[in-house]
Amino acid sequence: MTSDDSVIKSGLEIVSEFVDSLSDGDSIDSQTLASIRELHKSGKLTRTRLLQSLRDLREAFYFYDTNSKIVASFQTQILSLGAIFDRFVQVQSTSLQTVLDKISDDIGRFYQMLHPSENVDKVRLRIVGEEGIEFEYYFHGKPTYPPLKYLSESHLNSLGVVLFLASAKLSSIAKANF
Repeated sequence: MTSDDSVIKSGLEIVSEFVDSLSDGDSIDSQTLASIRELHKSGKLTRTRLLQSLRDLREAFYFYDTNSKIVASFQTQILSLGAIFDRFVQVQSTSLQTVLDKISDDIGRFYQMLHPSENVDKVRLRIVGEEGIEFEYYFHGKPTYPPLKYLSESHLNSLGVVLFLASAKLSSIAKANF
């Protein structure tokens, strides 16, 4: 037996052990895995095929390793962006509620001017859920929303008018301070 034959034989033994240890869930592509198994079972694992199979395995491992690092990088970015988004939503909601509270003071006062004898008071805007804004008011001393529940169409129109007036007032104050 020549030294090349012993290298090939030890290479074949290593490949045999490797092939026997592989499972379908391993991270080399299924075509390469099937090709190696087929050659191994048929006994046609020649030196050339062995070298080509090892090159294919090396290439598959390289791509797997490279792609694993990319995936890990993206997963880190996704977690970071998720944390940034959660913090942004929190700050946005707080800022929006602050503006709504400023407008709400005027909305309640304007509504009382239009309907002084009604049992509706403390009319204000509040955040509902993650992306909604709704009127809230006290009807006979109990907090109530949405306004469609008890208010007539003319009262709902009044809410629209007072919202516009309060927004215009806030806008003019902002322009004056700018």
